[in-house]
Amino acid sequence: MRLRAAPASRLEQAGIDWVGVTDIDLMYTANWSDLSEAGATYGMPRLIGDRVADAAQLKATSPILNAARIRAPLLMAYGGKDRRVNRAAAFLDKHIGQP
Repeated sequence: MRLRAAPASRLEQAGIDWVGVTDIDLMYTANWSDLSEAGATYGMPRLIGDRVADAAQLKATSPILNAARIRAPLLMAYGGKDRRVNRAAAFLDKHIGQP
């Protein structure tokens, strides 16, 4: 995963985040998640990364921890009933400074 709005080059003029995760660590700790317990216990460590063994990689790629690197406009799109929408707005307010 790479923040496309935080490009390594100047080729990207804008980025789009379609129902994307803004805080990888929150996926492991949220008690309101729609992810099953089995998915959190077995799927996430295998598909996303183990919180302990892969801590450095998760930190390096977590959007919320790299938001200051965003240099291009970023469209963040979520569904109207998505419980994570308020978290996306909070992400923008805290790390980008403008909704």
